[in-house]
Amino acid sequence: MPKAFPTIFAGLIWLASFMLSVAAPAADITIYTEDYPPYNFRDTNGGVVGEATERVRQIMDAAGYSYEILLMPWVRAEKLSLLQKDSLIYSIAYSASRNKKFDWLAPIAQPDMQLFTRKDNIEPITFDTIRAGEVTALCVESDVSCDILRRIGFPANKLIMASTGGASEPLMVHYGRAQVFLGDMNLHPYRAHLYGLRAKEMKPALAVESGMRFFLAAGQQVDRVVRDRIRAAHKRLLDAGEIDIFIRPEVPADTAQN
Repeated sequence: MPKAFPTIFAGLIWLASFMLSVAAPAADITIYTEDYPPYNFRDTNGGVVGEATERVRQIMDAAGYSYEILLMPWVRAEKLSLLQKDSLIYSIAYSASRNKKFDWLAPIAQPDMQLFTRKDNIEPITFDTIRAGEVTALCVESDVSCDILRRIGFPANKLIMASTGGASEPLMVHYGRAQVFLGDMNLHPYRAHLYGLRAKEMKPALAVESGMRFFLAAGQQVDRVVRDRIRAAHKRLLDAGEIDIFIRPEVPADTAQN
């Protein structure tokens, strides 16, 4: 009899695994994003929460899909969302350069963009001084913030490019490498704390009408039926006044819907 125990034990493990797989079927869709409070972050219980997350959950529930949300570094999240046919990404900033890769399903947040500088900086930060080349700005290479800074008038030689994975913009401005960086007023306290700074060590110097919006988006490899169903669910919520959305829902005019 003792020799039968390993076989019985193995059988019980297989049965338990089978029952667990039946009880917890795989989600229809995997949704990727990064840790980016207050829009998306992990709470003390390990769940993914945040202002943008709430809207994404509302839209996906209305669409009737089961889903799981995974937090990971942004580069990996974006890569996976473009490789897998049943995947989405959110809190991704709209950019015309991304139109060939992404279908913009629903806007979920609009950041309050400001140029931040050191609290002791007394140099004038205005659009005139920016265009005159009197202000230096720092941005992360290939980030949409660099495009915005160019658009508001920063000359190329006044933009200091930081590599991805390097020191953060707040720290680099704090230590005097540049005068300003472009940041989100809603996100600023979290980023300052993350890098060991107090929020009050930096001050907003100039509001920037960036036109930036964060979206729930799908790679073009995702089935058109899935994309249309999610888009339709978002529209139903808007029409019924059931979604807490504070920005205009239209996709930018130059977004290519393939």
